[in-house]
Amino acid sequence: GLRRVAIHYELFDVAFSVQESLAQIRRIAALLDSAAAGEALVARIESAIEAARLPPGAPRLTAAVYETGGLTAGANTVTDDLMQTVGLDNLAARYDIKTHQPMQLELLLAAPPDLLLVGEVPGADGTQAARVVQHRALRKVHSKRWDFPARFMYCSGPTIVEEVTALAQARDAIYATSRAQASR
Repeated sequence: GLRRVAIHYELFDVAFSVQESLAQIRRIAALLDSAAAGEALVARIESAIEAARLPPGAPRLTAAVYETGGLTAGANTVTDDLMQTVGLDNLAARYDIKTHQPMQLELLLAAPPDLLLVGEVPGADGTQAARVVQHRALRKVHSKRWDFPARFMYCSGPTIVEEVTALAQARDAIYATSRAQASR
């Protein structure tokens, strides 16, 4: 293995929260003797999270991630942590789905969320897994659909900035639609 050829390596667990992810960034930065760069990245992430936080008095919305193969981000994920921060109650967590697991289409159809975060894995077009996300029953659900790349569920470092911004933009799009409909 790598030890035989004298290559130093470190193993990291999956981060299940934003705080765990920030700790990993700091650990990687320390290992690379780049603590200042690590702290700069942590500051960027914390700033993006603060900017995306649910405004006081704004209503919470329901949301679900639905990726290729019906995969979702349940409780105990960085995505769920970010969803809570921006004011999105995770439908998967409500159904006691933990980490990254498939969610039955019937659960989405039985109680459609306000926001459906849908993404597809590049190169999966035409596969059975891709067809789950494109199912005709999902087209009849009145949830606001929002593009949510699958990489958001698996990359919990610098990608957090882009992910939390996308979640806040999706939330704000629903608020804007609600305001427009109310003013008619």
